Formats: sequence, C-alpha cells, structure tokens
Amino acid sequence: MRIIKGFSIWRRASRALGSRLFHWSENNCNCSMKDNGELWLVDALFYRWAAEGKSSVGSRIVFDVGANVGDFSAAVLDAADRWRVTIQVMAFEPSPSCQGALRKRFKTDPRIEVVPFAVADANTRSDFFSPVPGSGHASLVHRENTGVAKVESVEVIRLDDFLKTRGIARIDFLKLDVEGTELAALRGLGEWLRPERVAVIQFEYGGTTLDAGLRLRSFFELLESSGYTVAKLFPHGLNVRRYATWMDHFNYANFVALGTDLEISTGES
Repeated sequence: MRIIKGFSIWRRASRALGSRLFHWSENNCNCSMKDNGELWLVDALFYRWAAEGKSSVGSRIVFDVGANVGDFSAAVLDAADRWRVTIQVMAFEPSPSCQGALRKRFKTDPRIEVVPFAVADANTRSDFFSPVPGSGHASLVHRENTGVAKVESVEVIRLDDFLKTRGIARIDFLKLDVEGTELAALRGLGEWLRPERVAVIQFEYGGTTLDAGLRLRSFFELLESSGYTVAKLFPHGLNVRRYATWMDHFNYANFVALGTDLEISTGES
C-alpha cells in the first residue's frame, strides 16, 4: 500500500482555488452587512411594508436578537425613515457593556427598546463567554477558538414567554445573531414558530454552529416542519433551497425563513 505523505503543489493550489470559487459563488464568509445581502433584505422588507400601507396592528415589530452595539438596529431604523414605516425595535443583548452602548446610541429614539436578556430554549441563568467586553463573538456557547478571557452570568429567556408577557401578537422580522444558539432561540418560540406569528426570520450559520454541535440540516427540519420556506441570502436576492449534505460546511453565511406566501425575490446575485 502506498502512503501519500503530502499533497503536490498543484493539488494544494487547486484546492485553494476551488475553495475560493466555492465561497464566492455561495456568498460565504462575508460579514459586511453592506455587501452580503443583509441591508438588501432590510430594504426589500421595508419596501414591501411601505407598499402594503400601515399595518393593521400599528407598528411593524422587529426583534434584533444579539444586538451587540446596535449596527443592525441602526440599519432598520434608517430604513424605516427612508420608507416612512412605523416600527418598534426590540434589541436583545445580555452583555452589560453592550447594553450601555445601545442605550447611549439610541437614547433619543423612542422606537427602540433595549432588552437585557440572552435568548434560548429555557428560562434560566447561564454562563456568557466573551474574549473581551463588548465582543461580537460573545456567546452562551464556550468557543475555545475565540480566546475566551471573560465569563459572566446572564439571564436567558424563551421568546414565547416574552411575547406572551408583553402582549405582542406578531413579529414582522426576527434577526438572530446569537453565536451558536440560533436553533435554541427558534425552539424557544414554541408554538409561535409559524409564519402567521413570525413572518420573516434571518439567522446566521457557520463556525458557531459547529462549536454548538449543530448542523444546518436541523434548522431546515425545524423551519420547514413549521411552515417556512428556507432560502440562502445573497447580495441582491434569496435563493430558495432544499437541504443537501454539501451545505453543511460551517462557513459563515446567512439564511432566511419565509412564509410560503411571502415573496421578496427568488433570485441571487
């Protein structure tokens, strides 16, 4: 039996080139909201809401779960101003340092409320791991590759209990950026996880999913069984997909769950 000790330079070069082409074609590993489609999605939603007119329940409700220092919330508020749509933003953030930054940043805007909780599938307290205060990599999942240097205890809630307590009947847009606990947050919606209750869901997938011991397949199974269509987010569109094993590569990307009657775009850039 011949044992190959290493790849040739041509094999290494082909693998590197193939990887680059794959990630480019799949819109992977792009964290820029401006370029990866996140701002496009926000604008597409507000365009639709503006065309539909004033919501029968008043304000459109946006949940920014894992708000960090508020960049996504700021983008939502900017879009609301451009399209003249009335909104209320709930910015969920368990980190005390980020809570302070959020309150300072939005202190003059009554449309946003800082909610000082982490979100998962149980009402409890949990360790919250962060390499530095205010890090965008902070997580309920112990991610050893981020160089964790700080651990805090934070309060964790289920979204269905929060919705019932606050008397919120519907979420128009739920954004989940919770570094590995996205699936737990979805499960924490319980019976509310259906399109007539939560219209659009954006969630992250990537290395944090691997750290949490999860697969993209689990998201598809949960969301499709709850009545959603799952699409991958591209710079200028959504590509509706059925799950396939090659999609579980654990490189950063964003996916969107839509009610089957809600069409924003069916293409990709």
